[in-house]
Amino acid sequence: MKLKRLSAVILTIAMLASFLSLPAFAKTAGETCEDLGIFVGEGSGVDEAYLASTATRQQAGLLVVRMMGQEDAALEFEGTDTFTDASDSSAFWQPVLAYFKANPALGFGGYPDGSFNPTGTVSGTEFTKALLTVMGYTQGVDYEWTEVMDFAAEAGLTVLEGKTVLTIGDIAEAIVEALGLTTTSGLTLISDLVAAGVVTEAAATDAGFDVEAPEFAIASAAASGKKVITVEFNGAADEEATVTLKRGSIGVNTVNEFSEDGTSLTMTGYYNLIAGTYTVTVDDAIYTFDVEAE
Repeated sequence: MKLKRLSAVILTIAMLASFLSLPAFAKTAGETCEDLGIFVGEGSGVDEAYLASTATRQQAGLLVVRMMGQEDAALEFEGTDTFTDASDSSAFWQPVLAYFKANPALGFGGYPDGSFNPTGTVSGTEFTKALLTVMGYTQGVDYEWTEVMDFAAEAGLTVLEGKTVLTIGDIAEAIVEALGLTTTSGLTLISDLVAAGVVTEAAATDAGFDVEAPEFAIASAAASGKKVITVEFNGAADEEATVTLKRGSIGVNTVNEFSEDGTSLTMTGYYNLIAGTYTVTVDDAIYTFDVEAE
């Protein structure tokens, strides 16, 4: 009898331990988006009322712009060409709407009649299509409008299936779902946002995401002086990396100096650069560019 009671006690302790190993407070999608800086809220911030409110097209569009690292550009945009119904919104939204009009590739280009319906509701299909854009996919190239949800399901976006009118909370759920999915870069969306500086790595890690480092690559290279080539990387380069510069098949001798943080390289030649096609190689990373005649 004592053995049975002891076994029961051990079983009870084991069950309690398993419960205690779970997070005491699991964050909601809204809280996660707030912690990552994707949501800033309105009035009282990201509260229950905000998350329960019906999302408008202009709100959804601004969230997409924020995730693409273009929020400041949208808020400060000075273009005057805008949608026919832009006046339906407040002054705050005017530069944002004009920015949407000037950048239809963002996925919020408006309707064929020139309107945008800024305060109108957003459907699950519309915002899913917007998230596909953030993930690097292009309508008309990777999928057609009639295929949005089927294509999205293959990419892993399913949470908005069948939803016709979204709340801000619905959008939060969709964003969190998308953050863990692989984009056209080969990395997860959260990793793309960290690499782009939209989200800090510390915030992403604190939110429970694994951040993947992008494969080292040359982001750009161009002449920045008569004898100088400036090379920019997508991350920090190894200062011991093998660096070469060629014009066509001819090697060009240069003095090479990495920036202090390793994210750029200055290549200074002994003679003025000659017009032509150049190739810079940094270990396995290769970048080709043209130098025009002075």
